[in-house]
Amino acid sequence: MTTQTKEDRQFRKVPLWNALFWLVLWLFSVWSNYQWARGVGSTFSWEIVFSWSFPYYMIMVLFGPLIYWLYVRWRERFYASQFLFHLSPAIVLGLIHQLGLNAFFALFSPAARTDPAMGFVEIIRSRYEVGFAFSVNGFLFYWLCIGLIFLADLYQRHQQGQRTALELQAALNKAKFETLQGQLQPHFLFNTFNSLSMMARQQKHKEVVNMIALVSNLLRETLSLGDQHKVTLEKELSLVHHYLAIEQVRFRDRLTIALDIAEESKACQVPVLFLQPIVENAFQHGISKLEGAASLAINVSIENSTLMITISNSGPLLPDNWDLEEQSGIGLSNVLSRLDHAFGQNYTLSLANLPDHSGVITKIALPLD
Repeated sequence: MTTQTKEDRQFRKVPLWNALFWLVLWLFSVWSNYQWARGVGSTFSWEIVFSWSFPYYMIMVLFGPLIYWLYVRWRERFYASQFLFHLSPAIVLGLIHQLGLNAFFALFSPAARTDPAMGFVEIIRSRYEVGFAFSVNGFLFYWLCIGLIFLADLYQRHQQGQRTALELQAALNKAKFETLQGQLQPHFLFNTFNSLSMMARQQKHKEVVNMIALVSNLLRETLSLGDQHKVTLEKELSLVHHYLAIEQVRFRDRLTIALDIAEESKACQVPVLFLQPIVENAFQHGISKLEGAASLAINVSIENSTLMITISNSGPLLPDNWDLEEQSGIGLSNVLSRLDHAFGQNYTLSLANLPDHSGVITKIALPLD
């Protein structure tokens, strides 16, 4: 079965809307001529209207879809380039438009039949001899079509932008909810309170106060994000630092954390709340499964106008034929959705086993604005 794109469906509607537009203009022209004839007491001739007025507009019914196709083909170019590209077709249409007018005149105009000796070709030739070779109206009609298509396209893009913004906001709200929900999941609370309980029994009051403050800071900073769609990488890493500080208390000396963040990358804009769920995933499915020493490494750099982020964690390996889109959990699925909204297809996110089979590495490549 052939799949039609949205643009294909729009193109199928162009001939109908184009024909309706020029038909309405022609009817308005007929009505204006009729009112003028009544006003001056002149005879209104349908034959003259058909031979003169009709072709002016109906020729454009034939060429409207072609003009739309040319607009779509060249619309991503700079405006100056678009003008130069459209200039030649506009001139050609002016010539073709006049040719059509001359043909209608030769076939249907009473004035063309005053000399029976003149044939169809002779009448058209005589029209060209007296200067009827180029139709300014045809030239202007071309630019009228381009202008109307441009306005319709501008409106459609504006509507699409609003829909995308609403989808982004919905995804952001969902991400914030899921992040808070993840932080308040039973296993998160159990591990946190268990660590607090152990420290309290050991009378480590300072550590207890510190961990409570860490959890409070993490929740408060997440809620403080408001309706932002993007934040600096430095801000995003701040959330990760709060989370890692809590996990460091839980795992104590068993956990080694290494951060290598290029200074120039900290000001880069990234989707809000996209990195923390990935780090949480590393702990939930990797590090928490280990009984001995564990490690987490985050590396960030800029390469060829691309923000490169890698997160390596020790732990169980991914099974064979593991697929990110089909087998990822809620957190990773939400991250993929928001990256799709933010970057389209211009990003990469992949998970793979480390070459030494000690754990999993997550690689992210985001284009810089």
